Amino acid sequence: MSDKLCLMTGGSRGLGAALVEQYQQQGWTVREFSRSGSGEAHFDADFSRRESAIDVIDAEFRAQASQDWDEVVLILNAAQIGPIGPLPSSAPRDWWQSLDVNLTLNISAAGLFQQHFQHSPARKTLAVISSGAARMGMGGWSLYCLAKAGLERLAESIAEEQQNADHPIQTLSISPGLIDTQMQAEIRSSDADNFADVEEFIAFKEQGALVDPNRVATAVRQLIDSPFRSGELKSVSEILS
Repeated sequence: MSDKLCLMTGGSRGLGAALVEQYQQQGWTVREFSRSGSGEAHFDADFSRRESAIDVIDAEFRAQASQDWDEVVLILNAAQIGPIGPLPSSAPRDWWQSLDVNLTLNISAAGLFQQHFQHSPARKTLAVISSGAARMGMGGWSLYCLAKAGLERLAESIAEEQQNADHPIQTLSISPGLIDTQMQAEIRSSDADNFADVEEFIAFKEQGALVDPNRVATAVRQLIDSPFRSGELKSVSEILS
């Protein structure tokens, strides 16, 4: 068995799927939690159903924490862009689902990671896959902006809390840039009445500004592997530029 463990929320497609594949190719033991993943690394966890999803994550984190690891990485990648538009254009149940997928279950995974792995002497990293949306409000993306900003603040707070821990967990927020994923396709299909910047995102695709997920995944792994100050924000553009 590998002496390195990667845990990931949202590893079924796009950047998450590319990260799962690359970590596996590097010989890591991988456990990914999502609704639509597949393969030996996959654990079925529908983040829109918080109670059942957190039970799956809790049980597997507990099982893996009972083993000895040299390094453990948790990557919080689960996300959805919708509902796109001002809040009155959707229903409260849509808001709750968005926040469960983007924020609540990722926060819960971070908390369980601390509960189960805190006393492990392994090198431990909690990495947040963030977004430029975390640092600016965008019309039509209020819930997505809120969730990404919340995860960045969570990573900063955990870094502060871990300063005097015997076996600290290091945290890192990563801005991945524009990736050629299904989420981008969903954005481009938005109604301009709900998302005024849709033409800009259509132009990103037409101009070749979107980066292949595998290239971004390689950069994300490099940022996690390299020395960093716990709690800081790094961008894949530092690697890809």
